[in-house]
Amino acid sequence: MSEVVGRSDEPEGIDRPSDRVRRVVALPGTFCAPMVFDPLRELVEPRFDVRALPWMTEAPECGIDEVAEWVAGMISSSASGSAIVVGHSTGGAVALRLAAERPELVEGLMLVNTGPNMHRHGDVTSLIDGMERDGTEQVVRAVIERSFHHSPSDEDRRRLLDYGDSVPLIAALQALRSQHATDLEPVLPDLPMPVSIVHGRFDPVRTVDVAEGMAAAIPDASLRIVDAGHSPTYETPDAVAEALVALERRSGPVRGADGATGRGRVRR
Repeated sequence: MSEVVGRSDEPEGIDRPSDRVRRVVALPGTFCAPMVFDPLRELVEPRFDVRALPWMTEAPECGIDEVAEWVAGMISSSASGSAIVVGHSTGGAVALRLAAERPELVEGLMLVNTGPNMHRHGDVTSLIDGMERDGTEQVVRAVIERSFHHSPSDEDRRRLLDYGDSVPLIAALQALRSQHATDLEPVLPDLPMPVSIVHGRFDPVRTVDVAEGMAAAIPDASLRIVDAGHSPTYETPDAVAEALVALERRSGPVRGADGATGRGRVRR
């Protein structure tokens, strides 16, 4: 199903008292600082425990498969043993791989301005060539500039650039080469968990029809189009929070590490 929304009032149910806390593992895109999830996290805490992972600077290897395995290890060793996984851009490719290979770890999946492959992502080769020739500085600035329809504050822009500049060249090349060679479209019809697709209508790289194609291919998928660019979790966090609450309702009870359902921990 598809719902088109823009900026809205505070999400229904976000501040509703709850004795459950749902763990959310969030994966940002290439060169993208985990802080792009901060506006969403601030809206949904304490009902959701949102952990954004800086995989480009912390994962041992940054290929799609290797990062998915790294995230799987973190989720499986946690107290809950499973989580809702939110993937943004390249982080969405990682999230898709994780959901396909380790579905028992993924209670629900949210895909934000991403796609199953890069067949229509026309500038990848030039990005890779440019980094190999000149390093990452100019590419980081170009990626940040095109990632927002609603511009970040000056302070947030500085933080985004600082994080992008901290990403090792080898990590960036591994991520982009791997994503360029990865096609996850064949796994979409077999995803067993509920999936929420959120897409900014003003994204200059990933167009709305990519999101619509994923929604049509995934058995239990919802689609929400929002008035954002490439980074709805930062630009329209209220709408993304609404989608997250809806996904939680479709995901069933909180599961423990042993697979049992029940009430999650309460943040004190």
